[in-house]
Amino acid sequence: FRNRPDEFSSKQMSNLAWSAMTCGEPHPELLAGISREFVNRRRMENASAVVDSDTDTVTGTDEGNIREEHIDAVTLCTLVTSFAKVGARDEELYGTVAEIAFPMLCDFDARHLSNLAYAYGLAGFVPGLRDIRTCDADADKTTSNSASGSPMTLFDVLAMEAIPRLQEFNSQHLTSLIWAYATTEYFHLGLFEAVAVE
Repeated sequence: FRNRPDEFSSKQMSNLAWSAMTCGEPHPELLAGISREFVNRRRMENASAVVDSDTDTVTGTDEGNIREEHIDAVTLCTLVTSFAKVGARDEELYGTVAEIAFPMLCDFDARHLSNLAYAYGLAGFVPGLRDIRTCDADADKTTSNSASGSPMTLFDVLAMEAIPRLQEFNSQHLTSLIWAYATTEYFHLGLFEAVAVE
C-alpha cells in the first residue's frame, strides 16, 4: 500500500482496513497509511473545488490530479468501525469521515444511520461539525445544540435524521443507535424520548 496508495479507491481502502482489523492484528503502519491517504485526498478535493453557489456545481482547479469518487455510507461506516475495533485513536480520520457523511445523512437508511453511530460509539469519539448545512435547503438548523448551546456534533445531526424516521429502525438499529450515545455519554434528550415512545 505504501508504494501505490493512489491505486486504491476509498472503498478499497475501507475494505483493506476491515481486512486488517479482521486478522486480529492492528497493522499500525497499514492503518496509518490508509488514514493519511484518505484524509489527504479529502483535503485535496476541498482545496481544488470551487463551488458555484448559484448552481451548486463543483469544479476542480486541477482536475488532472484529483479524481472524484463516489463515497457511500458502507465505506464510511466500515472505515470508522475498522479503526475503532483495533483501538486506533485517529481523530483526524474520524473528523474527516464525519464531514463527508454529514451532507449525505438524509440519504442514509436506518441501518446506515445506526451503523455510523455505532462506529463512533466504538471509537469513543463524537466529532464536531464546522460547517452546518442541511440536506433540506429550506430547513432552518443552527450551528449549536439548542439544549446546551455547544457546537453542533455529528450525533446531533444523526438524531435529527433518525427521530422522524424511527419507524424504519428495527430493534437492532435502535439498540445500536442508543448504545452509541450511551457509550460516548452523549445525552440527546429528544432522541431518547422518541425511542422510548417508539
